[in-house]
Amino acid sequence: SGDSVISRGATCPVAIPMGQPTDPRFVDVSPSSVTIEWEPPSEGQAPTAYLIQALKEADGTVVSREVGGTAGPWMMSDLDGDAVWLVSVRSVIGDFVHPVGTTPLLVSPVGRSTDARLCFLTESEVALQWHAPALGPDTRAYGISVRPGGCAGEWWAACSEERTIENIAHQGPQSSVQRYTIVNLESGADVDLRILTQNPETLLYDPVGTAPIIVRPQGGRADFALEMPGAASQSYAMVAPAADAGPRDYLRTPSATVEAWVWLDPGVGLGYQSIAGNAYSFVAQSISSQGAGHFGYGLYCNVQDVGGGQVSVHCGFHIGALTDPGGGTSLLGLCPSLGFLNARFCGGDPGYTRSHRAESGVLRLGQWVHLGGSYAAETGALTLLVDGVVAHNSTLSYIASDGSIQHPEILYSGLDEVYPVSDTKPWHRTDWQIGRGLIGQIAPTVATAPYAYLTGIVDEVRVWGYGRSAETMRLEAYLDTVPAGSAGLLGYWPMDEPTFGTVCTDETTQVRDASRVSSEGYPGVLYGGANLVVSEVQLDRDGQFSAETPPEDAQIEVMVGDVLTLSVAGVDSNPTDGLSLQLQLPSDPLLHPSGLTLLNTTEQSAMV
Repeated sequence: SGDSVISRGATCPVAIPMGQPTDPRFVDVSPSSVTIEWEPPSEGQAPTAYLIQALKEADGTVVSREVGGTAGPWMMSDLDGDAVWLVSVRSVIGDFVHPVGTTPLLVSPVGRSTDARLCFLTESEVALQWHAPALGPDTRAYGISVRPGGCAGEWWAACSEERTIENIAHQGPQSSVQRYTIVNLESGADVDLRILTQNPETLLYDPVGTAPIIVRPQGGRADFALEMPGAASQSYAMVAPAADAGPRDYLRTPSATVEAWVWLDPGVGLGYQSIAGNAYSFVAQSISSQGAGHFGYGLYCNVQDVGGGQVSVHCGFHIGALTDPGGGTSLLGLCPSLGFLNARFCGGDPGYTRSHRAESGVLRLGQWVHLGGSYAAETGALTLLVDGVVAHNSTLSYIASDGSIQHPEILYSGLDEVYPVSDTKPWHRTDWQIGRGLIGQIAPTVATAPYAYLTGIVDEVRVWGYGRSAETMRLEAYLDTVPAGSAGLLGYWPMDEPTFGTVCTDETTQVRDASRVSSEGYPGVLYGGANLVVSEVQLDRDGQFSAETPPEDAQIEVMVGDVLTLSVAGVDSNPTDGLSLQLQLPSDPLLHPSGLTLLNTTEQSAMV
């Protein structure tokens, strides 16, 4: 009741109302420990400390720990992993301990599974993958907690609609990757999934499980995107390190096109957000720094403070190029703001490096946008496409030493002698990456140039070795796949494991290049908090039907002498879909209406 206490070594002369902790729950578990937290008392005297007690069910052994006056989390260690323990919490004031405490929680210490991922999704099925515990006894089996979204509000609270899929056998060696497919789920309803590890000795499941996977069964395909939390977790996918000459040189082309679907988090910080590419580019303010220079290509966004708590977002496509590869113009004339020859910024003779950027108008945070950046060295055409609309179109050119008009190629290297012997060269840092790049920030040296990380989600990243036209990019923006053998396709990261005909496999650590046979492509290895999530991009959208559309197999009764006019039209917002309409007549010509006339039809439909 809270009106009496027990004393440690003394008789209690006075009853002292003590508050009792409530809602205990485990927040972590290991092969020899558990971590617990609870809610502090809402009535009675606030405790000065808490006593955590673990009672071994088999022989009554008690392990106790007195902790400070906060409600956790606190760890109880030195627990046998082959036993069942009853863990409870009591309030403490001075020498007095609450006689009741919380309701004991049952637990068997065991290693937790990690890295639970969503691999596949349909209208009623969900396929999961996770890593087995790395420590502790060999795992015998797993369970999956299945809760309707929002059930009971808190994951640790009881939920009458919760069910557990039990006895999922461990596969392969210890610490191997595990997979399981859940079927017969309700379509369109959120579901909270957690992987529970079974203690092989006691057969109890761990009370915490993996981090939740919250999904909504939908669609008939597994379409995923790559989520990156930003600089705090240093999340990105490394595709081609500059030190790896094979993939590095394969993706270094004179012309290039990069396309991607991008979603920027509304809580994104100020500054540059690198999307995909091998760009190394620093702004003109760094003219006296060794970190200045412009090389490679890539998509990016820039978030700027416009005052009043508002920000503006511009996205674009960058290429680094020599403005005068022939050396016909003096460096002093090309760098008038310097007033002297700063070889580190100007790049040395011949010519100097310059950042050419095609940038959009103001875009919105928290919504998907399709970006396509293209540069064709043969014509100098620099193009940026935003959601199918040309946002920038210009021509890059220079007058060569012979007086002819030429167009620069994308630059990937420079003159080593213009940089100090001890300094890193910019072209040594032009890694091809998704979600991280060297663009925008000022740097005192090349070696200290800071990365720009993406805070958001990216999907359908495609890179081509030529400058694609705006019309081609627009028509293919909504395609949910690109043929592996497409001419000029250098890399394609759809973020979808089904591209390779299996379920998830190593997709927990990399996103694979689907532009060629997977074993020959260049995988993007994931770092930091990068994680695959269900994509919300409306790829390969279904056609829409009006309310006037008659149902399938509808019949219309026509009286002799009546004139019947049928109008059939179709509209599909996906520009890449093929659209065909058919009017099918009975196979028996005697049943055809007399005086039939078909207007505004193609030859194919008129023949039906």
